[in-house]
Amino acid sequence: MHPLRYGVLTGGALLAVCALVGSLCLAGLVEARARTSGLSARTIGEIVAATPPLSGGVAVRWVPAGAAERTDALALTTDGFAAGTRVEIAYDPQDPERLVVPGSVVLADGDRAGAGLAFVLVVVGATVLVVAWQLASRTHALRRAASPVTARPFRVQSGLLTRAWFELDDGGFIAVHPDPVLARLPSPSTVTLLGDPVRHRLVGVVADGVTLAPSGGTRRTQPSGRRLDNPSRVDTSRAVLAADRYRLLRRLRVDAVQAVPAPVVGVVWVIVLGGGIGSFLAATAITAAAGLFRAAVHGSDPSG
Repeated sequence: MHPLRYGVLTGGALLAVCALVGSLCLAGLVEARARTSGLSARTIGEIVAATPPLSGGVAVRWVPAGAAERTDALALTTDGFAAGTRVEIAYDPQDPERLVVPGSVVLADGDRAGAGLAFVLVVVGATVLVVAWQLASRTHALRRAASPVTARPFRVQSGLLTRAWFELDDGGFIAVHPDPVLARLPSPSTVTLLGDPVRHRLVGVVADGVTLAPSGGTRRTQPSGRRLDNPSRVDTSRAVLAADRYRLLRRLRVDAVQAVPAPVVGVVWVIVLGGGIGSFLAATAITAAAGLFRAAVHGSDPSG
């Protein structure tokens, strides 16, 4: 699959996941605000006891303004209140049954939904900015003056990511988005550079009639990782196999490794902000989709 289409696909998938999670967070935030609207009155009450034990709830005794003493059960997200603890109560003067105390589930639900929505908006904004920058900068880079050079194509496997590179005779290195043409190139090969690696950070490459957009900035030092050089003679069977590996499902399977850290992020999210399986799945899904998009932006090479 063409790198541009693959980038649009993975970026669109990330935005779709964000839209789903964001809509759920927004709905939760609206519901929480509706449940806490009108709680304008304040008073002090006393925790009587857990009700029932280990339920995550307490019974609070208090006196609404102009009314008799009453005891209400409240669900909490914390078990830090002991019997006899005095707490501030916010309640609806028109309906005293609607009340909250610090640590009430409804307050935590609203905070969690708000944090989730803010996180989604940050991811969406960052994704849009990355896409805009990628399109604008690469389009500009591919319009620069052309000059033929001798270069050695190779791949570098670093961590979970494999990228395609060209090494120039002057010691420069150019990262490019992958294409099946790379498997057809012997090392060294004559290619055409679109730009000057000394003056320009982003330089495109035309190899065997195929234009390869830069996947990163030029550099003067060897990229770190395990280097895999192209052979000195073209291997037709290898080229055919490589072309098959660029199919969509193959690329997704290869890049799926980028989603490995996603469950860890989901667990951390739940530990820090609370929530149950829903929060875990939401954070995991966004992180996994972001991992695929990151692989597309950085030019992940599936030719393996």
